[in-house]
Amino acid sequence: MATKVALLTLTFSFLLAVANANSPTFRATMIRRTETGTINFTEAARQSRHRLSMLASRLDTKTTTSSRVVDDAQIPVAIDGDVLHRHAAAEANAIVDTGSDLIWTKCGACTSWEPSGSPSYYPSNSSSFSKQPCSARLCRVLLYSMNVATCGAGGEECDYMYDYTFPTYTQGYLASETFTLGGNAVPGIGFGCTNISEGFNGTASGVVGLSRGPVSLVSQLNASAFMYCLTRDASKTSPLLFGSSSLLTGAGVQSTPLTSDPSDSFYSVYLHNISIGGVMTSEYGSTGAIFDSGTTLTFLEEPLYSDTLNALLLQTDLTKAPDRDGFEACYVAPNDGTSLDKAVPSMVLHFDDADMGLPVKNYFVDVGDGVVCWVVQMSPFGSGSVIGNAMQVDFHVMYDVNNSVLSFQPANCDNLPAPPGSRSGSPRLLPKFDVVFLMAALLFCILCFSS
Repeated sequence: MATKVALLTLTFSFLLAVANANSPTFRATMIRRTETGTINFTEAARQSRHRLSMLASRLDTKTTTSSRVVDDAQIPVAIDGDVLHRHAAAEANAIVDTGSDLIWTKCGACTSWEPSGSPSYYPSNSSSFSKQPCSARLCRVLLYSMNVATCGAGGEECDYMYDYTFPTYTQGYLASETFTLGGNAVPGIGFGCTNISEGFNGTASGVVGLSRGPVSLVSQLNASAFMYCLTRDASKTSPLLFGSSSLLTGAGVQSTPLTSDPSDSFYSVYLHNISIGGVMTSEYGSTGAIFDSGTTLTFLEEPLYSDTLNALLLQTDLTKAPDRDGFEACYVAPNDGTSLDKAVPSMVLHFDDADMGLPVKNYFVDVGDGVVCWVVQMSPFGSGSVIGNAMQVDFHVMYDVNNSVLSFQPANCDNLPAPPGSRSGSPRLLPKFDVVFLMAALLFCILCFSS
């Protein structure tokens, strides 16, 4: 990431649908945080490159991955017998990150905090809060597997310093608390109580890791799978589902295996080649590609990138415009009534056992000044390929964690039907989404109990 990381946030309000001890099922809502609904792709390109450097550094060190979500912290809630008395609630934005594990939030009056002024969670207001000692399972993961923790206070405190990429990091101690997911209290969720955080921008008060790693929210909830459907319309919400309700059925569902490297907690799939119009690129072996909701652009490693770019340049029937911001296929947008769909070739991603045919709007974007650009850039050497969120719009994308499978299905995410069994008058359980920045954001609730 850069000196300041501008985080695009998807806010989720969790609503509990069904829960059982082994595989909880939750529905959530993501809300696009952009005020205008217009994506600044110059900024998106810069942020995506910083995001890519973070993903690459985690691949190099074999640490965990995350997708970021923005959260609402509600504090406090008191229990008086069987009755909950809700006191004033404070909202705090947190980032959901599929490229990292750690869940953390700003705690108390932080020693150093960027951004300043964002809400804090105060452990002293909660009787269900507790520090996790170094003997705790999650601390041992941070200590020995990830090498981001140390033992403080004679082993009674698990201190962490969690890097994203220089100079973005968070520092604090590991704790546990009761989280509220759709009105359902889930006790004992391990999270970081941060007192120093640098390099973040916006209103985020924390991060929620959604990777395959053992510290993530997905792992702690023992969620078998999760799924989202990213909308194109900024005024619409997008759905996020956890558990068995996220399983895809019906026409058009395709599935591909996640890579099997046990040290890789990213959601990576095998990308063999790409078809542009009537040209299919050569297959250079199975290259791993990370599906990442937190990166806007798509990045392809060489030589796949150059082969795909050349096929696109040869088949696009538009006036070439100067390259900009790392985009090497930019054109004057048609203004004579010609459909963009007819002026540019089709694009299909070929995975193991699955072909993802993309809508033109998912790979050609308006960058302003009457110019459209191919939303793919060359991945720096060693960084691998990343399928960004702009390419995922109007698809159900399901991460089957238990079976190590990624599935997708074309959908009109702006006009999804209400979930089966939903009550009239209840909010639509859809996530709202922003492709602009490097990370998505999720809204979660921390349920605190005052003594």
